[in-house]
Amino acid sequence: MKQIASSFVHAFSMYSKIPMPRASWKKEDMKYAMCFFPLIGAVIGAIMYGAFFLFDWIECGEIMKAAILSVIPIIITGGIHLDGWLDTMDARNSYKEKEAKLEILKDPHIGAFAVIKCMVYAIVLVGFMSEISERSIVIISIGFILSRAFSGLGVVYFKGAKKDGLLATFSSSAEKKVVRFVLILYVIACGIVMPFINPVMGIACFIMSVIVFIYYKYMSYKEFGGITGDLAGYFLQLCELMILITAVVVDYLL
Repeated sequence: MKQIASSFVHAFSMYSKIPMPRASWKKEDMKYAMCFFPLIGAVIGAIMYGAFFLFDWIECGEIMKAAILSVIPIIITGGIHLDGWLDTMDARNSYKEKEAKLEILKDPHIGAFAVIKCMVYAIVLVGFMSEISERSIVIISIGFILSRAFSGLGVVYFKGAKKDGLLATFSSSAEKKVVRFVLILYVIACGIVMPFINPVMGIACFIMSVIVFIYYKYMSYKEFGGITGDLAGYFLQLCELMILITAVVVDYLL
């Protein structure tokens, strides 16, 4: 029970800014951390859902509503996954060999391509956030859980590009059989609940998340020789954006 509680604290301490008790960073206390990773998505989704209807109630302007909804995940996570997006953009746009790209991922400095891609990401994100509706907000909120469940599966299933780093620490510490089982349950639950709420939109968003997950593995192996913490952050940002875009487009079509 102590290890489960410690794993919960480690997951929320590392991947969110939600205040947590202090915990030791021993491997045995991090065995089940990935099991709780999707719960951070549940917190984000719940706040997003509540904020959406709050802004509607106070008749907030669409641009202001979209901007605040867009930054809620960043505020809760502290931008740790967005940092992975930025580093990955710099590395991929260098068009160098695998080893050089991995070195760029470790570089704490930000490059021009990271800034450009971040601006593009932000514009697209806010634009589509301004188009969400009462039908799509539920699916989008659940998407924060689904993206983290897939990200966790990547940690325990995919090959790491390097033997050190944060992702390697969590991967080597994980009780992989248990973590895999729990994360697969999250994915199955999302795959059932999303279509139940809205059949067409739910299925479309779930399929899109699977496509992004497959692409994430293919790209990571081809360009980096495996996954890293930064690439996991890149996947999370891309997956959430594509779920948002898919939900809005399907909502229009419906």
